[in-house]
Amino acid sequence: MLTVKNKSKQLFTLNLPAGRDYGTLAAAKPTEQTFRMAAVTPDGDVGVKEVTKTLPGSLTWLAGETKHHLPVALGTIPEFKQACDAGILVVVQS
Repeated sequence: MLTVKNKSKQLFTLNLPAGRDYGTLAAAKPTEQTFRMAAVTPDGDVGVKEVTKTLPGSLTWLAGETKHHLPVALGTIPEFKQACDAGILVVVQS
């Protein structure tokens, strides 16, 4: 398990790729959302269309916040590595 701190002075959000196992981390679970939107049919009528999309899970750190018990699998996400290399996130304990 990892302990990760946001060293920046602003909010940081990490979108998590779907299809990976992040254990019991509830925020990491992708969710399905159904949207209703207006659509024009081929014959020119306007109707309602339902679209279902899978939205990725995410983790958000407040400025200076430390999150504990995060899965080691976060280390395989390129955006997480970039944030660590830039000094935004710091792994305090692994």
